Amino acid sequence: MSKAYFFTRDQYARYDVNADTTDSGYPQPIAGNWPGLPFADGIDAVVVWNNGKAFFFKGGQYARYDMAADRTDDGYPLPIAGNWPGLPFTDGINAGVLWNNGKAFFFKGSQYARYDVAADKTDDGYPLPIAGNWPGLPFTDGIDAVVLWNNGKAFFFKGSQYARYDVAADKTDDGYPLPIAGNWPGLPFSQDLVSVNMWGVPQVAPATLFSFDLQPGEAIGDRIGRCCKNALADGPMGQHQRHDFYRDFISCRQEKTQQDAERLTGVRTSCAMFVRAVRQWCGAPSAGPYKSGTGMFVSMGNVNFSHPAFVARNAANSPNPGDYFYIASSKVSNDGHTGIFIEALGDNQWRTAEGGGGDGTTCSLTTRTVAGNKFANDGRTLWGWFDCTKVGLPESP
Repeated sequence: MSKAYFFTRDQYARYDVNADTTDSGYPQPIAGNWPGLPFADGIDAVVVWNNGKAFFFKGGQYARYDMAADRTDDGYPLPIAGNWPGLPFTDGINAGVLWNNGKAFFFKGSQYARYDVAADKTDDGYPLPIAGNWPGLPFTDGIDAVVLWNNGKAFFFKGSQYARYDVAADKTDDGYPLPIAGNWPGLPFSQDLVSVNMWGVPQVAPATLFSFDLQPGEAIGDRIGRCCKNALADGPMGQHQRHDFYRDFISCRQEKTQQDAERLTGVRTSCAMFVRAVRQWCGAPSAGPYKSGTGMFVSMGNVNFSHPAFVARNAANSPNPGDYFYIASSKVSNDGHTGIFIEALGDNQWRTAEGGGGDGTTCSLTTRTVAGNKFANDGRTLWGWFDCTKVGLPESP
């Protein structure tokens, strides 16, 4: 079941996401349809966690709703203050949404705060202004509601308008804002939504053990290196090493269910999957769920030897941090391998991050020495590398 609920004043409507239309029989009153909910009018915001709980906010209070039991949990409402560690908005939250990286965003007025669900506390450094931190978003002085669809798009609502945000690209799609009226079939509310939230939907597998944020002004190569170091800071990972962390990293927020993410941990040729995951975490356009049998160069960003990013190995060329190499016995052999140059350690020596080691799933930091057209510890030819600034990653905000 893929349903979204739209709330405004004392009414709500249910929207069928797959059919892209409002279910018949709506709107209906909140009162009498949400057992035990203490807020029957004027809900400020609703956010749905991935553990089957929804949180309704009104004024300085909130209530927790059990979706499976279809009723409000006992003991509510409670004050926001003191129950949401570090949250700077203890009254009058405008909107809340669970992102697909284990973080939730709360909005009030022109500001927002980021909440770490696993740590159950607000991240340091918040609140921040909406303006300048949500590229292209036309609503910088306040948001009425926001919802994240399962296709990697988020919808921000303000007044009678909405904008669509691409999560992977971290920017607003072109052509927005648009009016709500006429673009949400059958929706009885064309303005002043107070909340929209997904319900009963298997969310994209949340990265509860790995998350990664783009930093303003950071060079692409530095971003890639930071991502690799963060992922491997506690040692190698793979199906049998730091399994859950590996699952969350390698699925890179692209799989539709936790089961799909789990399936990836058994893929034995993970070198290109590792590069694919790093690219996704570093802001590459959404690749969607991994497809069994995907070619190495496809996983690496649809590159090839004639791609503008490819730099052939010769005495005049040297890689830069963030570039990813390709070695193979021949250009047409099936024993190819890839990894990422992280940092130069000395003359022709590099720290690299690579997948596919050990049992075929192990990812780790290692040291490589370039000797002529090979690595000193590998008999395959180093054909070259792909310039990380030319493989489709966006500049930092």
